Amino acid sequence: MNLRMGDEKKEKQKLDWKDYIAIIIAMLTTTLLPLLVIISILVIIVIIVSRFIF
Repeated sequence: MNLRMGDEKKEKQKLDWKDYIAIIIAMLTTTLLPLLVIISILVIIVIIVSRFIF
């Protein structure tokens, strides 16, 4: 009986494709989004400064 309960727990822990998409979205929002914001701000600053210099 304990073996069946262990098997049921293992089945509940399997990840579906939706779970992987949720993990990827969470990773993107926590790590890549701030980097993209910083890079885009730096690019805008460089464009503005280059317009004034040249």
